[in-house]
Amino acid sequence: MLTSAAAAAMTFNLICTGALAVTSFEGTKSESYRDEYRVDLNTNQWCEGECKAHHPIVSVQPAQITLEDKKGSGTTEASVSNFINRETGQHHVLVSSGYRRSLIVMKYEGTCTPAPFTGFPDFKTKF
Repeated sequence: MLTSAAAAAMTFNLICTGALAVTSFEGTKSESYRDEYRVDLNTNQWCEGECKAHHPIVSVQPAQITLEDKKGSGTTEASVSNFINRETGQHHVLVSSGYRRSLIVMKYEGTCTPAPFTGFPDFKTKF
């Protein structure tokens, strides 16, 4: 049975802030970003923002949590890599999407700070 401290270490929010660079055929634009993730290592799930969709965690390693790692197939699907270094808090997200000669790359680089777990919300749905 987990102690309350051990259970808290398995469930947490991450507040991630940093710089977002968006590169397209028009050039590169930079802006700041802030993302909040809710992470439950017990159920191997995470969500972002309002948490209207829960996702499986790809991998939990001693020094890294990989939230997403999708390689696009075909010419219209995006590739996404999203991971957090557990030792330093460094956050890296790389999203690339392209169609024919149009390619968009979004690169997030920042730092995550742990916060108390706020849980996964319940939603009333019609079906």
